[in-house]
Amino acid sequence: MAMLSSHHLAACLQHCLKRGAGAVIQKSAVHKSMLLTCCLEHHLPSRTLVTVYATLGHSDITGGSYPSGQPVRGMAGHSKWHNIKHIKASKDSEKQRISSKIAQRIKVVVREGGSADPKYNFLLARLLEDAKAKDVPKTTIDNALKGLAKNKDKGSVVYVQAKGIGNCLLMVETFTEKSQRTRQDVQCVMKKFGGTIGDSGLAQHSFQHKGCVYVPTENTEKKLTLDDAMDVAIEAGAEEVEETTDDDGNKVMRFFSDPKELHNVKKNLQQLDLLVSEARLEYVPTMFTKLTEEQLQLASQMFDRLEELDDVIRVYDNIEAPV
Repeated sequence: MAMLSSHHLAACLQHCLKRGAGAVIQKSAVHKSMLLTCCLEHHLPSRTLVTVYATLGHSDITGGSYPSGQPVRGMAGHSKWHNIKHIKASKDSEKQRISSKIAQRIKVVVREGGSADPKYNFLLARLLEDAKAKDVPKTTIDNALKGLAKNKDKGSVVYVQAKGIGNCLLMVETFTEKSQRTRQDVQCVMKKFGGTIGDSGLAQHSFQHKGCVYVPTENTEKKLTLDDAMDVAIEAGAEEVEETTDDDGNKVMRFFSDPKELHNVKKNLQQLDLLVSEARLEYVPTMFTKLTEEQLQLASQMFDRLEELDDVIRVYDNIEAPV
């Protein structure tokens, strides 16, 4: 069967849900089965099944077979862990730590956006708004921008790949002028938790590089539902969409795109009168590692230690929490 473009992903989902059910969407086991089967028949990306699973719920799904190595339950558990991790981080973070991370992210978004002027750099403009909302001192922001002006060619984004508790895999995003020193700092933390860092093939195979656009669910006069977001995804040219939380624990819709289409999808969403809170490139897990409750507690401590490192911007993981 011919490959179905991911641009038509949401249309396929809506079609399957309505097939045999008239205008009313029936979320029964038979229709879930029909939907999953259609996704498999059209060779849609593996994350499509994850989106279906998150949309309809995980009980009583019958029929169809899932590609090996692409567990449908993974993203549901990963989203739960994602929520726990960010809620904890937002409560535990100290002002100095937040300011330090904002300063580091300024360096990254200026590089990605190509300008230190927020008028011409959407990513920087949004980050400065975020910094203001978090009461980051103006001197911290000014010093970061001045530092960039003096050292335009210094520093770059470096991803450190690591294996942690329970063999979970990590992509540690850093901005550094001395990559070897940064790798040693990450290795020091990982070693304390029984983990290690490795070469480029250690973790990257379990992730996809994606453009991710975040839209708050409390976006317009009415709450943006997942069904609404799926319709919007078609118009905006997004590949997929899921309901999740952002780094501050706020409920958002995350629209996925090819990395090269990130700017276009963001612009299209804005033209549909939606407020975009953030747009960035991320490493999204495609295969997951399930941890026990005890291991999750240790993993949370591990993330705290990693995020305390000056050069670390963000940590991507493939952890699945029990659901």
